[in-house]
Amino acid sequence: MKAAIIEEKGLLDNIRIVELPIPLIKPNEILIKVKAAGVNPVDWKAVLNGIFKMPHIIGTDVSGIIEKVGTQITNFKEGMKLSVHLNGQLKEHLQNT
Repeated sequence: MKAAIIEEKGLLDNIRIVELPIPLIKPNEILIKVKAAGVNPVDWKAVLNGIFKMPHIIGTDVSGIIEKVGTQITNFKEGMKLSVHLNGQLKEHLQNT
């Protein structure tokens, strides 16, 4: 999967698109296929000022479809659409508890 990552603070040019493995989920997590993601002030401030531990996947707001559900999850089902606000989510797939 593709992800927007920073490894060094200072310039917006430091944002790179990299290939990462699709995350494996734990029994208490879901896997979301990201359909849309937003870049907020906290994202560009993270790039310019380095407020997160590096390397860091930028992005906080995403919408997508649940692809997989862990065995302990009961409130969500595969195929459900949802929007979430989390750190480090500008990527094609994300897992969340």
